[in-house]
Amino acid sequence: MAVIGCSLIAGMGVLGVAGCAQTPVQDELITYQSASVVKTQGADCAVAWPGVTKRGDLSGALDSSGFSLVSWNIRKAQDARWPAEFAELIENQDLVLVQEAHLTPSLLSALDQARLAWAMARAFDMANAEVGVLTASKSAAAKSCLLRQPEPWIRLPKSALVTEHSLDGSHENLLLANLHGVNFTLGTAEFTQQLESVAHVLAEHDGPLILAGDFNDWNAERTRILETITGRLGMKPLELSEDVRSRYLGRPVDHVFYRNLDVLRATSLDAASSDHNALQVRFKVPGDPRAGAGL
Repeated sequence: MAVIGCSLIAGMGVLGVAGCAQTPVQDELITYQSASVVKTQGADCAVAWPGVTKRGDLSGALDSSGFSLVSWNIRKAQDARWPAEFAELIENQDLVLVQEAHLTPSLLSALDQARLAWAMARAFDMANAEVGVLTASKSAAAKSCLLRQPEPWIRLPKSALVTEHSLDGSHENLLLANLHGVNFTLGTAEFTQQLESVAHVLAEHDGPLILAGDFNDWNAERTRILETITGRLGMKPLELSEDVRSRYLGRPVDHVFYRNLDVLRATSLDAASSDHNALQVRFKVPGDPRAGAGL
């Protein structure tokens, strides 16, 4: 592993704690299902995605008449109020997307209590636990892969996780990308490269798509790039009934984009234990005459 100096990290406020971070040389996908944790190296989407296709268990598939999603950057769960707030937020959710997930016992316990399977794209390690983006669901994803993009200044990677999920009322599967955007750059080359690498995977899928997370699009040029790439994929930005998303330099950086889905409800929620507020959405597959209740 590559070790990043403690003083540099603490001084830049990158982690919010004065701890060392270690970056794995190889990518690693961590998955949990059937009470077992599996760590897989070589799970980069460009390499692993074509070879791991399998149909998910339809007994645990998402309900095409209505399924819920929550996306939240939890700031590595450093706040003492986080466990209670997270437990309430993820209760009865079908899909839970976490950015800055820190795989500590408290996070593992919360996911276990909610009876969720999960996959994590390991970006780096901090305080003897993995950090990255994590996607949890009521049933295990049909397949998954990851992408990492190093921050050019601090060299700590940002990660993205792509998962595929069965839909019980459709012949198509849902492809879902959970992303934490590159942040510390002078220009937009690395930011664009990260988004394009994810878009390359999504472009291979003909069915429903969701791309969500903390994109760090805190200026007009970054937002333009994000809108151009998602527009090319035929994806729409989520419109919120109540928009209390956290803003940086006056801009919201947490988003959900989607394609071939209908939005039943969408809102953002104040979060006391993080510097980001959460997004909640309920989707349905177009053409399904049913409409699931609740958010």
